[in-house]
Amino acid sequence: MSVQLLSSSGGSTDEPVPLARAEAVLCDMDGTLVDSSAVVESMWSSFARDYGMSERFDEIMAYSPGRTGLDTIRRFLPTLAAEERDAIYERFAREEIVRTAGRMAEIPGAAALVTALIEVGVPLALVTSAPIELMRVRMEEAGVPIPSVVVSADDVERGKPDPDAYLMAAELLGMPIASCLVLEDAASVASPPSAPAPRSSSWATASPRPIRVLPGSPTSPGSVSPSTASAQRRSEHSSRSPTEFLLGYAKNARLGV
Repeated sequence: MSVQLLSSSGGSTDEPVPLARAEAVLCDMDGTLVDSSAVVESMWSSFARDYGMSERFDEIMAYSPGRTGLDTIRRFLPTLAAEERDAIYERFAREEIVRTAGRMAEIPGAAALVTALIEVGVPLALVTSAPIELMRVRMEEAGVPIPSVVVSADDVERGKPDPDAYLMAAELLGMPIASCLVLEDAASVASPPSAPAPRSSSWATASPRPIRVLPGSPTSPGSVSPSTASAQRRSEHSSRSPTEFLLGYAKNARLGV
């Protein structure tokens, strides 16, 4: 069983352009399957205010996507003892679950996409920087099915953007990472690191097929690769958020299994 993503401009006479073929799909959650942006912004806004960093809110929001909450707290409160930062994160995680209630929405088409992949038997894993309890609340609130294989922030020592979570997901599916298609909206994760750590070298060597969920077009190494500047211009001028891109992609692409 394999899955191939084919894209076209939408015209009936246009030949589809192959984007990627893979034996399994590894999918991010926030910004890819569920729209949690309102809750995320609310949480980090409160964090910045509570710790006297309101002027650094934009910096926090630029750093946090794709990373665990604890990683972000460590980054912006570096002088606190580890125990204090852990306690802050525990309170943060509990509050995030409370604020999630009634405020989640699926990325339009996400539930249908996940359901279709499960029904046809494509190996599928959810890979998220969220704790397992928050993942369940968000996916259930958004109405998106939870795959049988999930790797959360609780399962790996080093979370995103380190590739350990994706490597673990591929291993749990019994698939080499090179055979996996990765759907991820965070630039810090979708872009290979310039100086990978020793364990991360397998990420670059294996050459998984990442599709970054952006407004406009997907980016995939070796296939459709718009420049960073072009992607930024699309983001600035498009009325669609990065999370809404998946809907347009589902409408203008064919999923061949």
